[in-house]
Amino acid sequence: MSDAKLAWNGVSLVVPGLWEPAAIERRYLRLEERGMPRADIQWRRVRGPFDAGRHVRRLAKRFRRDEVRMVEPEGPWLRPFERLRESGLAAAHVQWQGGCGGVVHNPATGLAATLQFHDLADHSGSVDIAAGVLASFRDHWAGATLPWRMFGMRARTPSDFLLHGFSFMPGKSLVTLRRPKRMPAVDAPDRDIGRGPGVLLELERLVPADVVLGDRPVSLWAAEYCSERIQGETREQGQGIAWNSLRKRFLRRPVLSMGRIWHDASRNALLGVYASGDIPLDNHQFDEVCAQYGAV
Repeated sequence: MSDAKLAWNGVSLVVPGLWEPAAIERRYLRLEERGMPRADIQWRRVRGPFDAGRHVRRLAKRFRRDEVRMVEPEGPWLRPFERLRESGLAAAHVQWQGGCGGVVHNPATGLAATLQFHDLADHSGSVDIAAGVLASFRDHWAGATLPWRMFGMRARTPSDFLLHGFSFMPGKSLVTLRRPKRMPAVDAPDRDIGRGPGVLLELERLVPADVVLGDRPVSLWAAEYCSERIQGETREQGQGIAWNSLRKRFLRRPVLSMGRIWHDASRNALLGVYASGDIPLDNHQFDEVCAQYGAV
């Protein structure tokens, strides 16, 4: 099975096709292969200097493992750490009984990440596989947009839209991002993302489309399904519908409602992008999000 790319909340990596996300949080992924843990990736953004040695000591205390230590990379680990450093990341090799990984920091963006690989003695070649995954790790916070690729959806959104919530269920996924009018600090608590004026951006995917639609045309189904979201007039666009409304209320903030929902017949998926809030959103930016959103 070919490798798969995963991208989530500012970071990405390439993993074996049999590695699947078993747990997902805002800044954490657990990857498993046929129910066996293979990797834990956790990250956050920090302000100021980052002490990798102190971070490793915290890991040892948290997991009650005295043998957790930083070591010089060697053998198959040499090239991955070179590649991380070439991409602008400071990286330290960490080792413990039964596994190893890396502590990574990007001084330019404040990203600090820990990648832990488990049970590397399970089968031959597992060290090379883990080393390849580590080498593929990338930080995207310095870019104008962030990639997303998880559970059958792919997207690219402006980097000032911050992850606000998500839900992955059989047949339906929804990722919610928010751009606050006043951007919080990189290490601010998650609750600050939802405070004050802002615009909400939602990415929805429904599958299988033929079951969801039944005998109804996409335009009729979409108008009913999005009836609570739609403000103003709708128009047919491609294999779906779209709307765009910005109402100004007397002495109050404007009310934004933009949306597009369409049928991707090649992937048998229904895809929706919705924007709402009390600050404007550029039409071109919304169209770019729609153009980059799809099913995989």
